[in-house]
Amino acid sequence: MVATHDNVSGGRLDLGIGAGWYENECISNGIPFPKASVRIQQLEEAIEVMKKLWTADNVSFSGKYYTLKNASSNPKPVQIPHPPIWIGIMKGRSRMLKVIAKHADVWTISSIYLPEPEEYQRIRRALDDCCREFGRDPGHVHSAVGIGCVVAEDENRMREKARKFPPASISVRDYTAQQMRLEGTPDRCVEKLRTYAETGVTRFVMNFPDITATEPIRLFGEKVIPAFG
Repeated sequence: MVATHDNVSGGRLDLGIGAGWYENECISNGIPFPKASVRIQQLEEAIEVMKKLWTADNVSFSGKYYTLKNASSNPKPVQIPHPPIWIGIMKGRSRMLKVIAKHADVWTISSIYLPEPEEYQRIRRALDDCCREFGRDPGHVHSAVGIGCVVAEDENRMREKARKFPPASISVRDYTAQQMRLEGTPDRCVEKLRTYAETGVTRFVMNFPDITATEPIRLFGEKVIPAFG
């Protein structure tokens, strides 16, 4: 599917992938949800398999969770050697940072758990150490954050929106995670995003709760994005 979408889009696809985190979603769809260490191992093997199938034919692979024997997958992606791989994480723990260091072109942290810039820098330094451990240039792994965003033209409209769209709250095993997000006028959004850009973040994945309205996209496109051009 990834390779087909890369062809259909003329080589514009980025692949976002992770180890899974929302257990209730898996349970409701009958999908096994093993412990985190197993999911991370499965993720790493899956990425290795995809890379091989994107770049070669008659692929054999023998892992703990996946096995291939003389397998081929066509079409191949348009992008060489393969589409950029984004690996998403909830928190910057060592197992996932090692997978990112080995395989990711971009890493992004979830909008459910958005660290303050100082903590983000700490995670980034730990990732850089992992990259060097695997002989990889840390500069080849770009940084991103996923951010929920409520943006409005003025403060009155902002307060109205904040009441209408309260932050999401999701229970994850033994704790409840509340979405940490960006709220404010375009100028305030620019100010907050700059604090992350100054830590080395080069990509933002924005999530707007008022999905049926064009206003937030228009405001963000006209008054926030140009500030980073």
